[in-house]
Formats: sequence, C-alpha cells, structure tokens
Amino acid sequence: MSELGKIIPLSSEEKELYSKLDFKFFLDQNIKRENLSSENLKLIEKGYIKTIELINVARDENKAQFHLFIEGYVRKMHAGGMLGSHFNLSEARDFKILRFEDYGENWAYFEAWAKRERFIRRRKNVWKRIVEIGAVLGFILAAIHLYEMFTPLKQ
Repeated sequence: MSELGKIIPLSSEEKELYSKLDFKFFLDQNIKRENLSSENLKLIEKGYIKTIELINVARDENKAQFHLFIEGYVRKMHAGGMLGSHFNLSEARDFKILRFEDYGENWAYFEAWAKRERFIRRRKNVWKRIVEIGAVLGFILAAIHLYEMFTPLKQ
C-alpha cells in the first residue's frame, strides 16, 4: 500500500468501481432530480472547463506529481463522502451541490483520475493475459520436448 493509502484509504475494489462510473451521467441525473437553474449549470461547466485547462498544463509540467495529486484529490472526495453521495452509493449522505464551480472542478479532476485508472487497469489485464498465454505455451513446449526425448528417432 502506498503512503497515501495509509492516510486516506481507498481500496482497489473501490478504485475499480469508481473508474467504471461516469461522473457526467450521474451529474445529469442529479441535475434533473434537483431541478438546477441554467445559471448554476453554467457555473458547473465553467469550473469544469477552467480546471481542464489547468489539468492539461499541470500534466505537461510534471506528469508523475500530477498523477499523485489527482490520486490524493479523488481520495479526499471519497473520504469526504462526495463520491458516495454523487454515485448514489451511500445511504448516509444525500446529494447536494453547495458550491457549483467547485463541483465542476471535482468533475474534471475525477475524470482525469478515472481515465488514468482505466489505463492502469487495462495495462494490468493485458500483462496478466500475456503471462497466462506464456505459461500455457511453456507447458505445451515442455510436453513436446518430453515427447521428443522419449520417442525413438525413425531412421
């Protein structure tokens, strides 16, 4: 477990679940349910667009630190209950947007994190399949070699 995981825990199962969920879909559902005004929607979009621009610059400056930063950001959103209430995973907290521009910022950071997390998961799954195929091929080649060792040559 990383040092960050000791501070704000986020299990790999939770990470996998969150990375599969679409923030925008749930945001639209919550907007319909809450009946938000168009002014508030513009504030959310403004925060999102402004943060996407910052993300692109920060990612180019120092990619490794940026990924650690967004990991910590998502862990804080998880620990604070924001992700659970947003994705309707928590009965303890109701969904409510209090600061609209900040919510757009959360959306942008979560989207960047989820994209990176999906890439990491896909890479791990591909490597797992390569290792499995290699193991099967190794077994087959060993069986062929043993067969050749114990069968007499025809001359």
